[in-house]
Amino acid sequence: MIGTQTMVNQAAEKADRNRLKSILERERARKLLTSHGVTVEQAKERIDALTDREVSRLAAHVDEQPAGGVIVEAIVIAALVVVILELVGTTDIFAGF
Repeated sequence: MIGTQTMVNQAAEKADRNRLKSILERERARKLLTSHGVTVEQAKERIDALTDREVSRLAAHVDEQPAGGVIVEAIVIAALVVVILELVGTTDIFAGF
């Protein structure tokens, strides 16, 4: 039997993934991804490949930002793109850590 907390956690994780994927539908995000040779579908696949903890952390950053914060939105999108590029293997930013 699945506990209530498990169901709540699974629902929250799914909502977080969907929220991150919805960011990719924005024109600014599409242009940024395309400029790095990544399609929206590839980015969505990478979001699906993130661990629950990674998804939760990225979604928390989105939630912390003020509504309508254009600069903050750009930073969140850029961070998401960097994570996706790292996971795809296009970049190797975290090799030295």
